[in-house]
Amino acid sequence: MNLLSRHSQLSKTALACFHAPSNHESLHAALSSVPREASALGLLLVVGASFPDVPVIEHIQHCTHEEVLDIVRTQHIGLLVSDVFDPLLYEQVRRITSAPIVLIRESWRRDEAEQLSLIPRLIITHRCVEESREFETRLITLYTSGEVLPPLTGALVKRAVVFLAEHATKAVSRWQLSEAVHVSEDYLTRIFRKELGLSPWEYLNRYRIYLATILLKESTLTINEVASQTGFQDQAYFCRVFRKIKGCAPTKIRSTGE
Repeated sequence: MNLLSRHSQLSKTALACFHAPSNHESLHAALSSVPREASALGLLLVVGASFPDVPVIEHIQHCTHEEVLDIVRTQHIGLLVSDVFDPLLYEQVRRITSAPIVLIRESWRRDEAEQLSLIPRLIITHRCVEESREFETRLITLYTSGEVLPPLTGALVKRAVVFLAEHATKAVSRWQLSEAVHVSEDYLTRIFRKELGLSPWEYLNRYRIYLATILLKESTLTINEVASQTGFQDQAYFCRVFRKIKGCAPTKIRSTGE
């Protein structure tokens, strides 16, 4: 580079410097392999009625609960997303493929979370995260890398998810959550974010806003009453969090019913 910078003509020429990525002989070979590697990621299989739109993932197939095993047996699966609670089904799926499984439902009971904790590479979450860009990024990472917490560590996150939902309408402190899961606050925050892409407190706020949105649409409660019944200390703070997550004021949700 020093020689080029001193050259009378080449010193004014634009240069692009690169090196070949590991496992590739040249940059051309690396770039040529991208489509092949993308197709090797497999199918994103969606079981159930709804699924957050992830435009980056192209190979998506929707199916019914009854069709899952036939598809898993005949096609390469990169990620399975479902809203169906069926531990036996997922145990059978796990015998066929190691693809991550993400279960997204409106509610979770403790016993359900405990049952699913026995199945490796399975994540549970609530529908409140479907509009979260952080969770979307986590889904893409799951699809491309397949990285999931070990079962025992993942079980801690599942307990935290259930605890947060059970106590969302009340004040929840960090020490209460960590004590319920039996780990330190910092450790829980770290593994929770790694598993779901959000911190426990970001998750809690999203769950509370999810509950609040339902109340705004289906009840005649005042904004202050909605805030109080979904765990917020005051109306002003509720409105700030609501606008941050939903992109509008609570009154707009009520007036439009969106």
